[in-house]
Amino acid sequence: MGIDSLFVVNNRTESLIAVKHWGSITSSEICERVFEAHRKSVREGVDGEVAVVDQDSYGFYVTRGEVTYVAACSKETSPLMVVEFLSQLYDVLRAYFGENVTEVILQEHHVTLYQLLDEMLDSGIPVNTHAGGLKVLVPPPNLYTVSYTHLTLPTNREVYISVVAVS
Repeated sequence: MGIDSLFVVNNRTESLIAVKHWGSITSSEICERVFEAHRKSVREGVDGEVAVVDQDSYGFYVTRGEVTYVAACSKETSPLMVVEFLSQLYDVLRAYFGENVTEVILQEHHVTLYQLLDEMLDSGIPVNTHAGGLKVLVPPPNLYTVSYTHLTLPTNREVYISVVAVS
């Protein structure tokens, strides 16, 4: 009925950035089929969202910059819902991390990425895809700066202080 698995992949190195499963666990082999279709579309000069069919599931993908978002679904899932969700996911990530969403940024903020996915999908069904509403539930990563300071007191006792600054 919804998205079973979501893969976030670097389309240049074809390395996995993030994986999230809601339904039956889909093998990452679907990503190989997506990259075969992606390479073919690049050779033919075709740009856009594509669906690939595996034995048990469909793979939908959206490529934005160096990142490809792949959603694996069972056959009963609405293709338009999946493609729209992948587009909305990219828009939300841009609202959180800036215009240039890269592998490095997603790896640095992987906790925020997984929190967003938990809030955006309920059992694989998109429920909250508006960046404004999500910022209330999941604060953007640059909102808090956490630093740890190490102090050594005259009595040779060490104290670690956590400082949270709100910017």
